[in-house]
Amino acid sequence: MALIGASEAARLIGRDRSQIYRALKSGSLSAQKDELGATVFDTSELFRVFRPAGNKSTGNTSNVAANDAANISPQAANTTEQAVLAALLAAEKEKNAILTATVEDLTKLRDRLLGVVESATEQVKLLTDQRQKAAETPAQRAGGWWWPWG
Repeated sequence: MALIGASEAARLIGRDRSQIYRALKSGSLSAQKDELGATVFDTSELFRVFRPAGNKSTGNTSNVAANDAANISPQAANTTEQAVLAALLAAEKEKNAILTATVEDLTKLRDRLLGVVESATEQVKLLTDQRQKAAETPAQRAGGWWWPWG
């Protein structure tokens, strides 16, 4: 997957940059943004959309353009691809660090909330025990409601 800029793409397929951007705008060609925000095109995508016109035996010029794309830009494509991959790796590492910090924060929050719930549960238990003891009247403790000296 070799990513190249619009000018180099136009040179490889033998067309104007305006035709490349028209195909991009119409949706027949896809593109990506590199780490600097520039539009880059995959060479295989370019050759899929802009097929060489003379693909028969007389189409030597279009085959030369395809061979040039395959032979000229491997080092440049590898360098560009490595830069893109390095930028993606750095972004993923940063995202991973943020997610790890978020997980740690959420774990601390969960532990704190569990402590609050446990203390609230203990308080409810104490309150219900006191209500049960307060519900018992002195007559009930002595043996009955009819016994006046209880």
